[in-house]
Amino acid sequence: MLLPWLMALAAPIRSRAARGLSYGPGARQTIEVHAPVGADGEAPVVVMFKPCDRHAGPILAAHGLVVVVVAGVDADWSRPGALEDAARACAWAREQAPAYGGDPRRLFVFGHAEGGAVAARLALEPRWLAAVGLEGVLRGAVGVLGLYERAGDETAPPVGPHAPPMLLLAGGAGDCSTGRLAERLRTAGAEVSELRVPGLEPPPLHRLAVALRQRLMALDEIERFIRVHSLEFGV
Repeated sequence: MLLPWLMALAAPIRSRAARGLSYGPGARQTIEVHAPVGADGEAPVVVMFKPCDRHAGPILAAHGLVVVVVAGVDADWSRPGALEDAARACAWAREQAPAYGGDPRRLFVFGHAEGGAVAARLALEPRWLAAVGLEGVLRGAVGVLGLYERAGDETAPPVGPHAPPMLLLAGGAGDCSTGRLAERLRTAGAEVSELRVPGLEPPPLHRLAVALRQRLMALDEIERFIRVHSLEFGV
């Protein structure tokens, strides 16, 4: 918990939070929004599935992004109906974005662990977002330590050259799931960046400073990716 707290201290601007929101009647269909103070309607909107920790939303919001955290840290994104719920949450985020200073045209998905798999499937399988009227709206997807696929897994997400841009962050060399998905995307001709950040994994105390620097670097890469691809939409 110390690393996220230190990262929050380094945040450049203030953010505000709206909690206790929902995108549907179900008990699991909950949302909280973290937005930069003073956002003017042009901030990118990031829908986050299973954040790395409870500080992730506020940290990204303090870097100028409107962050919609879906169902919190402990949500089960491997359950039946998870992708339908994720798509509904994206529809809610796009509709409500202006109320928090976000631009609904600049919509991204972000996921950690199994949440990374959800973000990848929303990006790579258009049918999920098309079912809620959002076909072709994603500007990009970010996965952190994502559990995307296993060797020989028939449910691995399909890939093609027209996939939205993706940024995949992994830990050490042992994270094979990220490497496999990145390689498949490159082979298909899709735009993908793969970044290895050992500091994403829990560090021993004597490596705390190194891990903090690496995580701040990863945060800079995430923000840069979102900023760059926020500019690439038709008016």
